[in-house]
Amino acid sequence: MTKRGVKELYMWLTASWPLIIKPGASEAFQSAKLAELYETFKSYTDEQVLAAFHKWTAENDRFPTTKNIINEIEWARANRLRRDTGELYMMERIDDDGTEWVVEHGGKIMFTWNEFLQLPANPEHLDPKEWARRYEARRRQVIENMRART
Repeated sequence: MTKRGVKELYMWLTASWPLIIKPGASEAFQSAKLAELYETFKSYTDEQVLAAFHKWTAENDRFPTTKNIINEIEWARANRLRRDTGELYMMERIDDDGTEWVVEHGGKIMFTWNEFLQLPANPEHLDPKEWARRYEARRRQVIENMRART
């Protein structure tokens, strides 16, 4: 979060929650609150934090905790990653000896985008495109290693 974004957030909080963040607070309080907001949300963008506060305020009648806002941001990120377009993807694998195979889970080898992200064989929750990119790189390396051995 930028310092400008923190100031904008602070002004929004004083307008939205005047009983919690008092508009006429002392300079020391304002400086401390700005520093706290900056430190807490420094790894997020201004837009993400403001959107999370707006969403929280619209849905709840109480002032949000830091955890509430971070959860809102993380849920927004997770929802953005969900892209179920109806396309199906296979999770291809290759062993060091060059044996290629596909992952089967629940009797299926073709998965939707969201299913692919949640497969037990995908602990990093890579999307199908990133998985395919990494698979192709590994496949090239395995084939190169096999050619070097012969």
